[in-house]
Amino acid sequence: MEEHDLYKLSFPRIIRYFLYRDVGSDEAEDLAQETYVRFFAKYRCNDMDETVCIKILYTIARNIYREWVRERVNRPVYELQQDFPITEPVGGEDDVEGYDDTEALRPLLMDALAGLNPTLRQVVTLRLIEGLTRRETAERLSIKEKDVHTYQKRAVRQLRDRLSDVPRSAYTF
Repeated sequence: MEEHDLYKLSFPRIIRYFLYRDVGSDEAEDLAQETYVRFFAKYRCNDMDETVCIKILYTIARNIYREWVRERVNRPVYELQQDFPITEPVGGEDDVEGYDDTEALRPLLMDALAGLNPTLRQVVTLRLIEGLTRRETAERLSIKEKDVHTYQKRAVRQLRDRLSDVPRSAYTF
């Protein structure tokens, strides 16, 4: 099968693949083009059957879609530095009764952090404050990556327990 014929036959299918995954039409076209660029850079379809070529195209499209999704994931970073200005309340007035000023929450959170086990405090600081990945945190603390997840989960649970009198909408973690 010639490259031009393969392109004409399968391009609408590849675009539909991206459109069904809630990619905008312009981006779907760009991602489909990237699929063909990668395909033609690596394979020559003169030697292959049409079915094999299309399977390879869909595999490449799936990988490109995964990369596209990973690029768009927002990883929130929480800053707890003393000099970080908070200008407006975190929740609505009804949500944070008794906490009109979000500055009042900072000492509570800092006290709750100080009360954690040192390992848990380090994990929370590295993961939520500095924004490191699990792998980076594990390397820095010389522990296993799965332990980072467990420690983070425990730390967040303990922080929520220590802040139980603060309405949950006043903080997020």
